[in-house]
Amino acid sequence: RKKDLKVFFTMLFLECMPWTLVLVTGKVPLYRSCQYIPVMVGLFGGILLQMLGDRNYRIQTAGASAWKVRLASILQVIVTVMLGMIIYTQSFDSNRWYYLDYLKYLDDTKVCDAIYNDLKAEYDLTKPVVFIGMRENPTEVIRQSQASYDSREYAVFKWFADRMIDPVILEPYMNDDGYKYGQSAASSTLAWALSSFGDGDVELHNFMKLLGYDLVQGDVDTVAAAIEETNARPIPPWPGEKGILETDSYIVVNINGR
Repeated sequence: RKKDLKVFFTMLFLECMPWTLVLVTGKVPLYRSCQYIPVMVGLFGGILLQMLGDRNYRIQTAGASAWKVRLASILQVIVTVMLGMIIYTQSFDSNRWYYLDYLKYLDDTKVCDAIYNDLKAEYDLTKPVVFIGMRENPTEVIRQSQASYDSREYAVFKWFADRMIDPVILEPYMNDDGYKYGQSAASSTLAWALSSFGDGDVELHNFMKLLGYDLVQGDVDTVAAAIEETNARPIPPWPGEKGILETDSYIVVNINGR
């Protein structure tokens, strides 16, 4: 019976789609753009194994020679082992990013708990609270989401960039310590919450509410006044001394640092 290979080649094309994003955009895809790859690999592997199993069954039932039966069985075992290795490594990698996100959540929660306790102890919480600064992730998270320049991982990234794409695409993710290949995992959630969607510290206030801390959020004029005040009279990062500024109208918290 004639077999239609459309399904096989469709799945093969879907596996290659993430790499076409690099060619079209000229830059490394965001982490969230590639989250579906392990699922697609598993689906593709299942279809491939099904096709090999059907072929192996037809060979056996057709009375083929012993070497053909043995060759088909060996091929099916090899493909099964290779797909198992691929799925395992991709699942391991995905779980590692989830673990780093969990570490970030624990650190963010700890920071927000401490900020609220300081505010509650010494400041008037009926006033709007404005958050400023650029919070960084803990060193442990950063270390696990980047590759040092003398590592094998960075050598692979650089080889692909130099020969197949463009070396320039690596530059936005390079720093003094190494190449930040886990873009979303390495980015600070609190830093994102301070500048997301152009709304200032709205998302940080939302995160505080999720933790049970209902602080008064400043309006656009209050935030602008707070930023102007701290630009004219900078305050040191919290939790250092004077890292929180209280005026007659609002409170400013500088969470810059790590």
